[in-house]
Amino acid sequence: MLASFALILLTPALAQEPERDPRVQRQLDRREQELAAAVEQRDLAFDALQQAYDDCEWAWQADEPLVEPAELPVEIQSWLTEQALQRAAWPARRAELQQELRFHEWWNTELFRLSPAARTYSAAVQTLEECFLEVEKLRHPERFAKGFDQTPPGMVLVPTGSYPIGPHFGRIDGFPDSEKQRTVKVDAFYLDRAEVSCASYLLFLLAQPDGLRSQHMPLDWERDGQDLPVVPEGEEDSPVVGIAWSSAAAYARWAGKRLPTEIEWEAAAAGTEGRMYARPNGYDAQRINCRATGKRAVRPISEFTEDRTPLGILGLAGNAAEWTGDLWLAPLQPGRRARALDAPREGAEAVVKGGSYLATAEACRNAYRALYPAVGRAYRHVGFRCAQDLP
Repeated sequence: MLASFALILLTPALAQEPERDPRVQRQLDRREQELAAAVEQRDLAFDALQQAYDDCEWAWQADEPLVEPAELPVEIQSWLTEQALQRAAWPARRAELQQELRFHEWWNTELFRLSPAARTYSAAVQTLEECFLEVEKLRHPERFAKGFDQTPPGMVLVPTGSYPIGPHFGRIDGFPDSEKQRTVKVDAFYLDRAEVSCASYLLFLLAQPDGLRSQHMPLDWERDGQDLPVVPEGEEDSPVVGIAWSSAAAYARWAGKRLPTEIEWEAAAAGTEGRMYARPNGYDAQRINCRATGKRAVRPISEFTEDRTPLGILGLAGNAAEWTGDLWLAPLQPGRRARALDAPREGAEAVVKGGSYLATAEACRNAYRALYPAVGRAYRHVGFRCAQDLP
């Protein structure tokens, strides 16, 4: 299996690591202790979150609806307060909810955001992410080095230039500047030649403690007898999809990179000449994995090599749509502007660019933009690629 093969590749690399400077080794030892403590705290927080979920589910299913303050879980009490309902209204409101949706749907859309245990768990996961990244920086400093004098392997240099951006279509409510074309000065940056593959993403998962690994597992992936993730058969060279925005961003940080901005993505796809499609010869369903192609799934990156820009960047028009680093809080009222966010939060949406195997010819155009929820959602047609700043 690929998981076992990847471990064989990783083990010699670990065995042949050069002897570290004693000071660096002490730092690494300390960071690894912090990582172990963060794993423990994350596990405790997860157990508490599971207990909160179970308590709420019990209140949802109880033969006699609970109304006493000491009996109702804090999440349901908070929800009733938010709805301006008295506790005495809970039996009738519970009956209505049970007709409208299932408990896990109510938990995911309402109770989770009100749960103190969920907030503690989210903070524990964030701490674990940061501790893991600090350990990786000490284990593999070369991955995070910025002093390179040539294009990093697997990446393409997108040169400094003035790039025509837009006019956009798709999700443009709250983005009045998107309705017209504008020229934007873009500083040079590196962009992955292809989307991150399943094989590459597997190495990211294998490097993590299990608590994080579970957090970042793609949809439809399974584990082997050793509880290690396994790439679906035949998909090693396919773009990894079915991962949330947070997982794409975490992989990019782990690789010493970042997600591209929407403008960078579009500049790489359209070039300074402002191409409508990433490939210079325009739309062709035989050379772009889109809806009309009929594949109905992501395909190996090597299968659509003619979906490429003049710089040699693959798969921008089809196969998998791609998360970008741009996060927005969309306006709730018509005519209001969307608000840019520096970090994900409840209600945040991320810009998704590029066509996929589900896309129409129009949605494969460079100027098409989508916004998908950035927190807790994954899509089987959305993957990502990474960008990197010049030193």
